[in-house]
Amino acid sequence: MAMNNTMSTVLEERKRKRKGKLEPQCRKFRHTNKARADSRVRKSFLTVLRHSNTRETKTAVIQSHSLDLRMTEHDLLHQEVFSETFLEQQLKRPTCQTIDTPYSHVVAKDVFNDSFLRRCLLELKTSLSANFKETDLFKVYQTIDLANLEEQVIDPYSQVPSLIQLRETLYSQDFKSYVSIATGCGLLDGPVDCSCNIYTPGCHLLCHDDVIGTRRVSYILYLSEPEEGWSVDDGGQLELYDMAEDGVNPRTNPSASILPSWNSCVMFEVLPGQSFHAVREVTSRTKTRVSISGWFHTMNDDERRSRIATMSTLQQLKAGYGIVSSAPSACLPRNVREICRNKCTVDLREWINPEYLDKDSMIKIKKCISNDGSVVLHQFFLPEVIRAMASVFNREDRKIVRGGIHYDNGCANGWHVIGPPHVNRYLVYSCPENYQERSEAGEMLEEIRREVFVSIEFCQWLSAIFGRSVTYKRSQSRRFRPGLDYTLAFNGNCPQIDELDVTACFAAGNEPLTWLTGDVGGFTCFDRQMSHKDEGPADVYETTSPDSTLTSVSPVFNSLSIVRIDGKTSSFVKFVSAFASGSRWDVTSRFVS
Repeated sequence: MAMNNTMSTVLEERKRKRKGKLEPQCRKFRHTNKARADSRVRKSFLTVLRHSNTRETKTAVIQSHSLDLRMTEHDLLHQEVFSETFLEQQLKRPTCQTIDTPYSHVVAKDVFNDSFLRRCLLELKTSLSANFKETDLFKVYQTIDLANLEEQVIDPYSQVPSLIQLRETLYSQDFKSYVSIATGCGLLDGPVDCSCNIYTPGCHLLCHDDVIGTRRVSYILYLSEPEEGWSVDDGGQLELYDMAEDGVNPRTNPSASILPSWNSCVMFEVLPGQSFHAVREVTSRTKTRVSISGWFHTMNDDERRSRIATMSTLQQLKAGYGIVSSAPSACLPRNVREICRNKCTVDLREWINPEYLDKDSMIKIKKCISNDGSVVLHQFFLPEVIRAMASVFNREDRKIVRGGIHYDNGCANGWHVIGPPHVNRYLVYSCPENYQERSEAGEMLEEIRREVFVSIEFCQWLSAIFGRSVTYKRSQSRRFRPGLDYTLAFNGNCPQIDELDVTACFAAGNEPLTWLTGDVGGFTCFDRQMSHKDEGPADVYETTSPDSTLTSVSPVFNSLSIVRIDGKTSSFVKFVSAFASGSRWDVTSRFVS
């Protein structure tokens, strides 16, 4: 039975949760931000949908060509399901609009009868519940597969007759034939996946290619409120990615986007290493993106199966990942007493809070790492070291163009984008030769990276608190921009040997507590024995396996996190929401033992 909650219930839950005590520390849990997830599981559509006034929808002119469709009246389904416009197009003018760039996809408008689709939306709202799901790849509410309506609705044929009819339409051979001809994908002789996805403000789906198993065609039918016009500023667009010059990875930024307009349907063939797409974060505070989507499968295509096995992005990502560095290494002392007597700690006292250089404190830190595998040290750098940082970072964030699509935000003065987007997207700083072209924010981070992280003195300090000699491996100065940046967990970023992940975080903005709620992302997760480790990035809406243990580190200004990782541990920085008040700035590094 559906719950009778309203959207105000969700907002009240958020307020109560944020009033609680928030402790900026490492914490282990079995679901990404499980506390938030548990409170959102199994919400009714009336709980998660938002209603608002009509807005004018901006449209774009797209170059296209026509694809002949030879469908007879016998092949088409009942008029009460499809719109007259759609039927007329197929019978009298047998054409279907396809768009070639960045790869072939079909955009069909006014596909279903408007009254019929409104009844479907009403039945979704009143009779079905949606589960909140969040991983490194997505944040979304999702219903059960419509094939299992009987499991959630007591009497589906009387309570949700329109949904049953829509489901049977999508399952029918007639509609499969239409999809096959429209997309040029060939025979569709397998099952059809069909579920409803609800994207409330802040929800998103990051770049992936959908290649799993026997999937042949991806489809999305939009059921966002018919009276709500969607614009670019509202987010929620389906984004399509072209291939980069190397022909292997997608470009960093999408090359096409499609608004989630009422009663429109998008379809494209699932192609390994090619059909890269994403759903942009919903940034409107008053609208909700609703769609029924899934995949048409094929069963008897051995050649395609072989091609997917060899070309799938999931396989390619096993090649590995890392930041190349040629920094020197050294054999370092491991005894706490020895490091405390060493004169090199005098240099560290010019940078680091003296509390963390104290012998007793170092012993406590060492014990914490030994027992828990991680520790977060707050107010790590001296006030005089980071005094100007907050104002400089906030000034840079005020330059960000909010709303719409602005993938070039911050890409100047030594900052450039790191991809590919099915693995990560963020800015990294490389000091320009011309002094006038250097970024003040970038130089502040680089000074910490060069003077502290790369130094032998810092290695000695880490060796003392870790209990073993460690050597510097790599480091980067990074910026994660609101509404744009993230890293994903996959097999390639698991270390081959035991390592320490050491990150100095400087979460900017004038609302620091919002970072601690997890609602705006930016936190780092370390996933040991994660469920999708052997398959690369997660491509399906599944949450973390119960056998997986995650350690989450909240982004806190002037904090240092130290996490022990091994060959079974992958990590990711959660997508930073456009609702974050600033960027996540950090210096991240790896040390090997």
